Parts: sequence; structure tokens; C-alpha cells
Amino acid sequence: MASRDVFRIPTRLHKTMRIYRAYAQYEADDLFAAPGAERQATENKQGQEFIGIFLSDKRLLLVWCGILVICGVLLARLAYLQLFQGSALLARAERNRLVSVATSAARGFVYDMQGVLLVQNRAHFALRIDAQRIPATHNERQGLLTFVEGLTPISADVKEAFLQTDVPDGHAAFTFTDDLTYDAMLRAQSAYYLHPEIRVDVSEQRDYTGVAQASSLAHVLGYLGLPSPKEIEQYQLSASAQRTPIGKTGLEKSYDAQLRGTPGSLTYEVDAFGNMNRLISEKATKPGATLTLTIDVLLQRFAEEALVRELEKIGKRRAVLIALDPRNGAVRALVSLPAYNPNVFVSGLDAESYGALVQDPDQPLFPRAIAGTYPSGSTFKLITGFAGLAEGVITPQTTVLSRGGIAINQWFFPDWKAGGHGVTNLRKALAESVNTYFYMVGGGYETVKGVGPDALAGYARLFGLGVPLALDVPGEAAGFVPTPAWKETAKQEPWYIGDTYHFAIGQGDILVTPLQVAAYTSVFANGSQLYQPHLVTEVRDPETQEILQHRELKVLHDFSQDADLITEIRKGMRAAVTEGSARGLSFLPLESAGKTGTAQWHTTKDNHAWFTGFAPYTDAELVVTVLIEEGGEGSSVAVPVAREVFAWYAEHRMQTSP
Repeated sequence: MASRDVFRIPTRLHKTMRIYRAYAQYEADDLFAAPGAERQATENKQGQEFIGIFLSDKRLLLVWCGILVICGVLLARLAYLQLFQGSALLARAERNRLVSVATSAARGFVYDMQGVLLVQNRAHFALRIDAQRIPATHNERQGLLTFVEGLTPISADVKEAFLQTDVPDGHAAFTFTDDLTYDAMLRAQSAYYLHPEIRVDVSEQRDYTGVAQASSLAHVLGYLGLPSPKEIEQYQLSASAQRTPIGKTGLEKSYDAQLRGTPGSLTYEVDAFGNMNRLISEKATKPGATLTLTIDVLLQRFAEEALVRELEKIGKRRAVLIALDPRNGAVRALVSLPAYNPNVFVSGLDAESYGALVQDPDQPLFPRAIAGTYPSGSTFKLITGFAGLAEGVITPQTTVLSRGGIAINQWFFPDWKAGGHGVTNLRKALAESVNTYFYMVGGGYETVKGVGPDALAGYARLFGLGVPLALDVPGEAAGFVPTPAWKETAKQEPWYIGDTYHFAIGQGDILVTPLQVAAYTSVFANGSQLYQPHLVTEVRDPETQEILQHRELKVLHDFSQDADLITEIRKGMRAAVTEGSARGLSFLPLESAGKTGTAQWHTTKDNHAWFTGFAPYTDAELVVTVLIEEGGEGSSVAVPVAREVFAWYAEHRMQTSP
């Protein structure tokens, strides 16, 4: 009987164990089961010795079948991966080999109407180390920190984080400082050969250059900040976009999409250690659009300075001045005081400093020109007078005898002038701000039926009160126009004749923003149109100079059919300058018109001082509205500020086209 060799296993003694297949009539189980299983020591042809074990054909067949099945499964898997998953696996391999780094787009610049740069970007340096290169031991990290501190100061929080942080996965980096000075950047670059793992990243940072000329521009321009979780969800920001500052207030927020631009990317080849070896491809960024504003920064600066001088003179700190072009609604100056410096938000404001701004009783972050709401005082008499003419309650010649006030039962509603103003028509009532006249127009008296509260509220809304004017910055308040129905629901009280009298002279529950007062004043300045105020003239592509967006004039209400009534109110406003409460403007080199106001708002604090007016009287170019919180009489504190602004405009801007 012949035997068959299967395979050989070499031994450490340079012998070979040779396993013999059993003779056909033997079963392998019998051989292994037998305590004296036959083992043979033989010599091959070269005289080597072998030890043999006899196996059956059945057992050998099972072994071969198992090997074939395993090979078949492996081949099938390889075929599946190659034929059906090849493209996906290749892409995954490429992603492992390549890393894409997002590059932020340059944010758009902002200019005033004369082309003066208000917002730009400046070079910004950050000192970082790639996560994969952070030393593993504490001593090594401490040594690296010592080196870094020789380049630039490092905060205690950053040092502690660097010593304790785990080495992150991916291609993240640890930031030592994101506000590296130019000199420190040069030192870091020159020391590269000592610690090549440390790098300087160059980016752009917002620079609000305009606030150096007028700090009050802060409320117009706004500032940037990292998006909040709510903003991330609202704008559906990508992972890279979540690390890019967005507009938080002002024009930075309302025009964020246009200013932001389109980010690009750099694709690098990386090795097994995550080191970037070479640049594979680049997707260029597209810079953000350029904004041209209606603001005249020189007028803004002068208006701010004039307001500050008056505030220092009377010992106050809170005030507003708005300059508006009545021909189109363009805002030429928007001053809210006190203001703040938006540049402090660029590198991140610490909690203590931010808390000081928020808790400041004068609220420097508050854009009171558009968000502050105040009783309108006598500036509302312009609307009451118009309503009386429109409703036929009065004519320009209608007279009222002012004896110092009106008595209704036990209640007395006084004039501001003791003893009254005597016989008064509409022109005189506006010039001298005669309360008695407007009590009668608004609420009636004896046999005279007044306009009434509901109709008066309707006219107030026609002139833009009670709703935001949709200025192109966020945060505008709506103000409030009271009605009998509101009072009965909100206060559970009836509406009295006294409520109507107070409403008619801009007191009681009515609230307006300074912007709304400037807007309705513009109707009397241009004679017919209530334009929507706006701050941006156009949006341009910075590369091609193509106009992407141009501001079209929007009329909120057309009073053309009542132009004759507007003319009568204009006459009263002109009389206020020539012989009434705004006589301080009579010395200007151009004819002007206006209306003063003194708004009571608190039982123990001083009144708010108002003035609103326009110039020139014919073909008006500028509306100026002034509010000084707790300033007292509008004629004594608000008019002088307006006079300075009108005089500056007459000297420097009268030849400027709209």
C-alpha cells in the first residue's frame, strides 16, 4: 500500500516532521484514538528523518473545501468593493489624503455720501499651533509656553488650557492669541526655525474708522460678533460659517448678507501625520459688497459736537439729533448720545467691560434716535392743526380767545403762558404753541365740536406714527398712538375729554421716536410727501463696480390733495421763527421754519426739550429734529443746537445736490 505526502514542517533541530496520509483502509480517527498510534521515523532520499501521521481522504477533502470557501468569499468581497464601491472608496481615500481649509471673504467696505471711508478691514494676526504638534508631556508644553511668552503676552486662561488640553483629532489648531501685534508677528516669524510647529495666521479684522470722526456713528454702523445658537439655526450656518463673525447691530446686521461676501477654500495634501505638504487647489473668495450711505460724516460730526456742547452746558448726557433730506427721505445725520466704540467688540469684549456698558444708566448701546420713545410734546400740534383743517373744524382764520386755559367742571387745562395769548388763529397758535387753541381743535369746547380722539389717531397714523418706518437698520420702535378702545381694554377705564386734550398737544399716552418726528416734519418741508427714511443709497460689487442694489424712493403717504392745508401749517412754522418760540433761528443766513416742544413725562424730573424744523423755507433741503432728554424748554436748549446745524449746512452744503 502506497503512502502520500501532504506537507512538511521544519523543526528547530533541522529535521522535518512529515505527515503521512494513512493507508486507504485506515481511518485517521482510529490512528489518533489508538494509544499506540503508529508513528514512523523514516529517512528521505537525502537521509533526513520524518515523523508521519496518517489522514483520511474525507478529512483532507473537508480542509480543502474550507480553504476554497474562504478564498471565494474574499474574492467576492474584493470584486464587490472594486466594481460597486470603487468610486466611493477612492473619494474617501482622497479625503483622507486631502484637507480643505476654508478661507473667509473680505467683508465689504462702507462709505458716506461724499466717499469718506467709514468701515474697512485691517490685517489681523493670530498665533497658533497645529493640534497634531502639541507636545505630549507637561514639561514639553511648559517649555513651549515659555518660548511663546517671550513673543507675546498670554492670558492665564490660555496657558492653563494649553497645559491641560487633550490633543484633538483632525486638523484643528490651538490659539495662543488672536490679537497678535505687528511687532510680535515679526518676532514669531523670525523665530520660526526654533519652533516650526508654531504658525502665524493672517486674517482681516473690522476697523470702524468712521467713529474716530463721530462716535455716534456706532449706532448706525453697528458691530460684529460670533453667531449665537439661535442665529446659527435661523440662518442655517455651516460649520465654517459658525466661526465667522456676523452683524449684530446696525447696518452690519441689516446688510450682513451683502457685506459678508462668498468664502473660498484651500485644498492641501497631507501626510500620515497630518502635516500639510503642498497646495492642490484653491477656490477664490469673493469680497463683500460696498455700501454707500446717505450719511454725511462731516455733518454728523458737527451735529454731534453741537449737541455735546449744549449737553455740557446744561449738565445732561442723553440727546438725539436727526438731519433728514425732505426731498427723498435720505438720513444725513443720525446722532444718539451717549455712544460707544464698536472697535472694542472686534477682538471680543470681556464680560466685565460689557457689563459696564449694559449697566451704564445712560445706556450708550441704546440707539435712542430710532428706538427711544417719548411724548411728542407740542411738535404734535402740527398734526393736530392739519387734522382740524382736514376735518373742517377750523379754517386758517378761525380764532380762539386764550385766557390761560380751559375749565371743564372741576378740571382745568392750562396754557403754558399765564393769562393766555389773547385772540389766536392757527398761524399764531403754531408760532406761540398755544395749548388752548389745540385743546379746542382736538376735543372741542362748548359749541365747537373737535376732531375727536379716533379721527386724531387716524391722522397720526397717516403721518407715520404708531408703526415703524422701516429704516434700514434693526431696532426701530413703533411708538404708540392711544385710542378710547385701547384705554378701555388696557386700563379698564373710560376715555375722558381730558385724554383728548392731552393727546391733541402731544401729551398723555402718545409716544413717538425722534425719527418719526423728523419724518412727519419732512411732509411740511416738501409740501406733500411722507418718504420712507433710509440710510443706504446703493450697494456695489467692489470688483466690477456694478450697482447691485439702488435705493428707490418709497412714498409712505401722499398728501398732494391736501397741499393747501400743508401750506397753512408751513406758515405757522415760519411764524414760529419770525415771531414765536423758535426766534433763535431768525438770525440764520437762510429762511427756516420750525416747531418747538416741551414734553412732560415725569412728575419729579425735568421735561424733554424738542425742536423740529426745516430750511430753506422755500425748496427745503434739510430737516433737523433735536431731542434733549430732561433738557427743559425746547426753545432755550434745542433751538440753539438746530441753529448751529442749519448754519453749518448753509455754509458747507447748500450747493450739494440731493
